[in-house]
Formats: sequence, C-alpha cells, structure tokens
Amino acid sequence: MEENFLQRVIALNEMAINRFQRQRWLATALTVGLIILLATQGWSADTGKDLTTMSLEDLMLIEVTSVSKKAERLSDAPAAIFVITREDIRRSGVTNIPDVLRMVPGVEVARIDSNKWAISARGFQTRFADKLLVLIDGRSVYSNLYSGVWWDVQDTMIEDIERIEVIRGPGATLWGANAVNGVINIITCHASETQGRLVTVGGGTHERGFAGVRHGLKVGEETYLRLYAKYFERGETRTQSGPEANDSWNAFHTGFRLDRTASDDNTFTLQGDAYREHANGVDDVWTLTPPYTIRLQEYTRVGGSNILGRWTHVLTATSQLSLQGYYDHTERHDSFLHEDTDTMDLNLQHRFQWFGRNDIVWGIGYRMTQDAVSESEYFILTPSTRRDQLFSGFLQNEFTLIPERLRWIIGTKLEHNDYTGFEFQPSTRLSWTITPHQSAWAAISRAVRTPSRIEHGLETNYYVFAPVSPAIYPTVVTAYGNANFKSEEVIAYEGGYRLQPTRRFNIDISCYFNDYDHIRNSYVGTPFFLGTPVPHAVFPIILDSSLSAKIYGTEVAVGWKPIDRWQIKASYTYAEIREAATTYLTTYGINFGIPRHQVSLRSLVNLPHSIEVDAWLRYVGGFQGEPVDAYTTMDLRIGWRPISSLEFSLVGQNLLQESHPEFCTELYSSQVYESRRSAYAKITLHF
Repeated sequence: MEENFLQRVIALNEMAINRFQRQRWLATALTVGLIILLATQGWSADTGKDLTTMSLEDLMLIEVTSVSKKAERLSDAPAAIFVITREDIRRSGVTNIPDVLRMVPGVEVARIDSNKWAISARGFQTRFADKLLVLIDGRSVYSNLYSGVWWDVQDTMIEDIERIEVIRGPGATLWGANAVNGVINIITCHASETQGRLVTVGGGTHERGFAGVRHGLKVGEETYLRLYAKYFERGETRTQSGPEANDSWNAFHTGFRLDRTASDDNTFTLQGDAYREHANGVDDVWTLTPPYTIRLQEYTRVGGSNILGRWTHVLTATSQLSLQGYYDHTERHDSFLHEDTDTMDLNLQHRFQWFGRNDIVWGIGYRMTQDAVSESEYFILTPSTRRDQLFSGFLQNEFTLIPERLRWIIGTKLEHNDYTGFEFQPSTRLSWTITPHQSAWAAISRAVRTPSRIEHGLETNYYVFAPVSPAIYPTVVTAYGNANFKSEEVIAYEGGYRLQPTRRFNIDISCYFNDYDHIRNSYVGTPFFLGTPVPHAVFPIILDSSLSAKIYGTEVAVGWKPIDRWQIKASYTYAEIREAATTYLTTYGINFGIPRHQVSLRSLVNLPHSIEVDAWLRYVGGFQGEPVDAYTTMDLRIGWRPISSLEFSLVGQNLLQESHPEFCTELYSSQVYESRRSAYAKITLHF
C-alpha cells in the first residue's frame, strides 16, 4: 500500500514538472507567490522547536568551536564563519553533505557527475580542491595522496549532523597545513541527543532509493550509545550531448558513537564508521596504437573504516585538557589506480587562562600516513609505497584589551613534513564589539599547502597525437611529477562586519584579498624518443610551483524574519581573479575556475496543520577561465508532520531546467555531465 502511494506521488510530481516545463518561470512565480500568500495569513501551527521559531538573535548566539578551538558565540567569532544548523539541513531537502554546502557564501559547489563534486572556498575549484581542509568530528578527511577530498565517501546519517561550521579564509594557525582557503568542520550530535529509534526511507527519479536506521540507547550511568546504518542508490546524470552518462552509484555506511561522562571533570567519546561503495563512470584514455583514444567504462570500488577516541579533562573552571587519536583506512580500486591508505593521528590540546586577560591554547600532534599504490598502464606513481610523518605544534593567545569590547588574537602553527621540511603559519586577528548589536573583525594570516604524492611521483599520459602519415610516429604528451615541488602559500588579508539592528534582521559581511605564491603550474620539458612498447615521441609536461595569483572578493549573508512563521536567508558572493601567468595545466587540477557571482535565496515557511513549505533559489555565474555557463535553479520541499514522530516530505530539485552542467571536465574525461531535474518522496519515523 505504501509503495503504491509513493509511486503515485512520484508520478504526480513528474506530471506537474512536465506540465510546467515550458512555463517554468510562470511556475516559479506562482510557487513563490503562493508561499508569500500563505505565510502572511493569520494562521499558526505548533510544529515544534525549529529554525523558523528561533529568533535571529538566538541563532547568532549559537556556539562555534572551529575559529579558536574553544566555544564562543557566532557573533563574536573573528573570522568569516557560517554555520549550517541541523534544522537547516532537514529543511533544505538535500540528501548529501556536498549539496548542503551550497548554502555557504564564498563556497563553490559543482556536481561533476552523479558521484563526483568539485568543492572549494574562494577559488581554485576542482575535484581535488587542494586548499580546503575538511574535518568530521575532528578527523581530517584530506587525502595526502591527491591533495583533496574524496567527497563521495564523506557521509553519515544526515539526521545525526548537529551543525557544519565553515570558515572561509586560512585556518592553518590552529588546524595546520592545507587549511589555506577554508576549513569545513562537520560535527555530529552527542549520543544523548539521538536516543530512541529513527527510520527513514524514500526514493524518486535520481534518488532511486534510500533508507536509514538509527538506534540510540542508554547503556550505563551517563553513558549513551548511537548505532546507525544507511544505504542509497542514485541514478545517472546525462551528458551534454544527450545520452545517459552511465554513472550510477550505490553505497552502504554504518557506524556508532559512544559518549560517557565519567565525572564532572572527565568525558569520553568513542566513535567509528565503515563503508562500501560502487560507482560507475566513463573515462577517456589514450593509447599508442589506433584508435589512440578509447572511451573506457569505469567501475570503482571504494571501502574503508575509521575509529576515533577523545578524552576531555576539566582541570579548573578556566583550564581544560583534551587528548584525541584516530585511525583511518581507505581503499579505492578503479581502472587507473588501486590505492590502500592507512592514517594514524594523535594530538594533545590544552587551554588555560593566564593573568586574567590571556586565554591561551596550545597543542602538539603527530600523524603517520602509509599508502600502497598499484600502477596501471594509464597511471604510474613512484614510489609505489610510501610512509610520511607529520609533526606539529601550535600556540595561540587571545588577549583582552578592553573587557567585552576589544580582543587581540595572535598565534602560529609550526609543522615538519617529509616533503618541504618546516612550515611556519602565523596569524593575527582583532575582534571589536562596537555595540551589543554590531561587531567588526580583521585578520592577517599566512598558510601553506604542502605537496602531495602525485605532485612528486606522477607519470600519466595526458594526450596522444595520432600520426598524420605512416612515416610519422605517434606523439604522447606525458605529465610528470617534480621532486622539487614547493609548498604553495598565501598571505591573506580579511575583514568583516556583523549587524543585528532588530531581532528579525541581521547581516554579515566579509571581504578578503589573497596573495598566492608557488602555485602548481607546469612547463614543457625536452622532448625525447622511446622505442617501447611501440616507437613514439614523448612531449613531457613537468609539474612545478612557479605560478602566482591574487584573488579578492566579498561575501554577504542576510537573515530576515518578516513574521514569526516565515524566515528568509539570503547570501551573495563576488570573487575576482588576477593571475600572473596563464600557462598552467588546467585539466590536471590546476584550475582557477570560479564563478564571479553567486546568489542563494531560501524561504522557510510554517503553515497550519504542521505543514512546511521551503523554497531554495540559486544563481551561479559563469566560471572565469572555464567554459561553464551561468545557471539558475530552484529546489522546493513540502513537509508534513501529522504527528510529532512522523514526517512526510516531497522534494523537487533543479526544477527550472531539464538539465544543466555545473563543471566542465577533469583529467581522463572529455565528457561534460549535466545535473538533471529530479524529485523524490521521503518518510521519517521517530519512535
């Protein structure tokens, strides 16, 4: 019965989408008009405590920890920080973490195909954006092999995410190398906040089917446990030329979290995850024999597991000590590369006050990464196995110049890595509370991005020129790594202003100027000739770090609550690139592609009878330096809670167009993929 009902809902939604395909702007206007009309009626409903029932002042008082590694109010944080709350995620209608990040001003999110994304902050957007550090509950998911993040495996029960804190701008003083343009800190709920059972199930056109189950229980005095498992299957995107992209994807994730309060002074957390994924794709590879270019059906198997433990000890009312360690194992097998990577990380952190006005936090850390890579005929990495060690320490002092008005934060991180040796990453920040309703901040920072395994030991065929006659040999363009690759670095100048004149309106403005040096580039080596496996000429492209660039921009986030049951959240991003040279290898992750303008507009409405209507309109401008056109799209979610423990949702995504591309291409692919209009229904039950 439920299956038939679900099929009917999906069919009706598809019928409605097809009906308005040619009149999509009329449909958009009618939808927005309906939301405004219903929101302004004198109706009310008890839908429970959610985002739209909180005042904007309450939202600005949310405590964040990513800026200073201590709890502080969002309104006081001396950085360009944006918080995505648990309720933001629920009412967005998205089913994965990458799409959640589209809310954040200054962050660029583009879907490459069904199972790949290009995500960055303040420029350099590629599949492996190498200047963005991503953490899940304090565990770094940044890959030292590729200098980037495998976004397809960063997943958990999306209902268990408490908040996502996103810092735009350097965070290297506290978080270390590779936190150059930003830090994304994904924080899951304490196990005590997810007691009971939760079951969620749904499916539709692109989200073909998904299900998740979570069980929370109390296993002892002040000891709570959460267990979860989830599975999903996603359909294909389409190629720009029209046919299906054959890039479907399915995954299974499971995990647990245990939280224990042993005493008033000691707390423990133990958590872990395991996953297995299968993804399809299509790649172009180049050979030395006819037809020289082969379209290869790609089949990727991914698996992994991790476990993390954290102990926090309160020494005094103003002093706290924490010790954290984790182990992470990942496997990835495809036609190009077979990778097995193990990471072990330990860090100790201590915070204390000194002479009343100094709030000091310091820490030390050690990380060991070991990988084994099996080469293929298309991709070689030398050496095939490697162990790298990272030693680090940081010190930061927050000095109160004027109590409750003016703070000065200064600190640095010192690291030693096996590629470039010692790296020094200082920063200084000033936070000024002008009045209880407005504040300003400014910062100057230096951050670095250390080289990856690929930049040192890569060898891969980038292109093959077929011979124009039998007397001429084929010529292969081969990309090579460089053992002398330097760390990329940035000097960042930032400032921001926050204003909340009323409880119903706030605005947050950030400006920045980033001056980069030693950015990944390439130069042409001396051509040579090889006789095996067939005679051919080699045109070498050598990676190096000789490029400089400047990026500046502005980011604006606005919150407005016209009436109690209606909230509007908007953001605008402007970015401009000034580069010193243009001779870079764009298809191998050296990409300055960034939309000059981005706009996000969200409307969240509570209607009578526990009905929610949420619309999300987005505009992304054309990429500078890349052949990606601007696009506008809209998502629409309708939710209903007939009882407090049961929720029905109907979600339409990318409703304004049949399909649109969001990213151009990457290495080993000449295809351009398009995100498709889609819809799905979802049922969530708490008991």
